[in-house]
Amino acid sequence: MARSRTLRAFLSQRRAACGNDWLVLTLLSQMLNTAFFSALRTRQQLGYIVQCSANEIDGVRGLSFLVQSKVAAPEAVEERIEAFLRLFRGALP
Repeated sequence: MARSRTLRAFLSQRRAACGNDWLVLTLLSQMLNTAFFSALRTRQQLGYIVQCSANEIDGVRGLSFLVQSKVAAPEAVEERIEAFLRLFRGALP
């Protein structure tokens, strides 16, 4: 049986600020999560656990991408995440 590998990528936005930035980041993570799951889990069948969420780590807000895969090395998973983000960015108005 193949060993499961987990990759978590964190894209930082900026230091935590007041206002609507947390709401916007949370909304973006919800939009991304659906598309991210559909692309990497459903279509590419890359891993069993595939998710995106808004996080704050040490006062820095950003998006966290998590993929647990038995079929791809962490480097390959990272490349797929980056490819997804390039496509998603192109789809934004």
